[in-house]
Amino acid sequence: MSADDDIVDLIYGAALDPSLWTKVMERVADRVGGEGATLSRLSIVDGSGEALLSRADPETLTAYAEHFERRNVLTVVEDPASYRLGRSSGVATDEAALSRENFERSEFYNDFLRPQNIDSALWIRLELAEREVCTITMGRSAQRGRYQAADLEAALWLRPHLVRAYKMGRNLAGRLGLANDLIQAVETSVHAVLVLNAAGQAIHANQRAASLLGEGRGLGLAAGRLYASNSETNAALQKLIAAGLH
Repeated sequence: MSADDDIVDLIYGAALDPSLWTKVMERVADRVGGEGATLSRLSIVDGSGEALLSRADPETLTAYAEHFERRNVLTVVEDPASYRLGRSSGVATDEAALSRENFERSEFYNDFLRPQNIDSALWIRLELAEREVCTITMGRSAQRGRYQAADLEAALWLRPHLVRAYKMGRNLAGRLGLANDLIQAVETSVHAVLVLNAAGQAIHANQRAASLLGEGRGLGLAAGRLYASNSETNAALQKLIAAGLH
């Protein structure tokens, strides 16, 4: 299994076990040339919200909540509607939010980011609601230079998998906090949930999926791969699986 296949497996594993998101953030940060990472769901109106940290001091969350929420120049905007229209790209750096000159003049940069040795940021958007955005944001020190085109390309490659895993977890468990345990929600879901790895092999089936596969109603597993007994249905199924893996 390649390193990219391994990270994709980890990403989908986080949909079932949210404790894996910190490991996902570390791997994503390494892949795009970042250092620390934050998975956050924040208001684009006042900067408030919740976050998980990786390779970062937890005390920064307290400082953010007490003082820097409304000063978050990378998230807070005056016109949420224009923000949603203008942020069509799911991957961007701080330079997409404001000019470098204005960024370096901001209190958020000087008093919040620089003390953490963060000079630039790259984010991968997972969800954009009416007044809320969920992202994984990777910080990078000045010593490592600015993010380059290859870093953004790597983030773009990872983004569809991250978005699917995030939505999967939210859909299965409802609107829960980022750190809530989703395994019980998955196991008791009325929907059949079968998780495949990057090679297309099943790595987890919830109770409903296991029951469905055991009923012999046209679906089964062979060498870990899902198949349909009807040839035409199976061809369509394999096409869907292939599309979902890429």
